[in-house]
Amino acid sequence: MSISSVSTLADKCGADSLAKLGKHFYDITECGAGTEFVTMDESYLYTDDYYGITRPLPNIWAGKVVGIKFYTIVEGSDAEFSCDLVTFPCEYSEIQECLDYLEGEATAAFEEDFK
Repeated sequence: MSISSVSTLADKCGADSLAKLGKHFYDITECGAGTEFVTMDESYLYTDDYYGITRPLPNIWAGKVVGIKFYTIVEGSDAEFSCDLVTFPCEYSEIQECLDYLEGEATAAFEEDFK
């Protein structure tokens, strides 16, 4: 499925705000993936706890978001993982690849540290 914007992605995931979209990705992953919403100038990263992104979509922030980035931390270890920025437009499969990568890396780190 083609994703033209962060609002399209939110619609696909049943989220009505960027904050809820971030929570969606956290909830559907075993590793609890965190989400960063990257703006046009890439100097501002709006994560799922930033006040401005709790407003219903579409909103002013959605128009500034050009991509999405995921990360995870393996609790109880020093392992942290992130994946490359996925920019819009994109295919949902690109987002799923990032989530799969994080799940695999986090699982491997957890198994290595807590055997």
